[in-house]
Amino acid sequence: MPSLIHLELANNSMEPQDFAILFEELANSKTLISIDISNYEPDKKNRFTMECLPAFRKFVQGSIYLQYVTMISLMLEDELMQEILATLEQCPNLLSLNVASNNSSGKALERLTNVISQTSIMHLDLSHNKLKKEGAQHLAKAIQNLKGPGREGVNLVLENTHLGSTWHCFEIPLKLFS
Repeated sequence: MPSLIHLELANNSMEPQDFAILFEELANSKTLISIDISNYEPDKKNRFTMECLPAFRKFVQGSIYLQYVTMISLMLEDELMQEILATLEQCPNLLSLNVASNNSSGKALERLTNVISQTSIMHLDLSHNKLKKEGAQHLAKAIQNLKGPGREGVNLVLENTHLGSTWHCFEIPLKLFS
């Protein structure tokens, strides 16, 4: 029987109720490893809001093989980003999270430490968010918690995040923090 492994739903003009239905139907997915609900085109906006969270939580809790989550340009405000990160803490197989080009500030990264310590994350893209000094503080705290077998480092993409000229795109070897 064919299985759903990757779901690409970018630029589908999805409304919150559409996401709620989708996530309810995908809950307990035993095969899905990748989902992309991004906005790449300005005229076909997906709208992910707080209304989507209960179904998103159920989806993440039941999707035991989920490894790649892409949520680019969804205009995720701080509170919503914190809730998404809190939900993804429950996704131990998460390898890659791309939340670039959202409306998030450094405050949104309060939950990042838990995501990094409780998942298998190897790639994190926070580009084009206004993280500033507060974001740098949360990011530094999260980096200090990078531990675990087989984790040689995490690729952080931080382009245009208002962190200053020393933060761009780099890899952090874990042995520096062991």
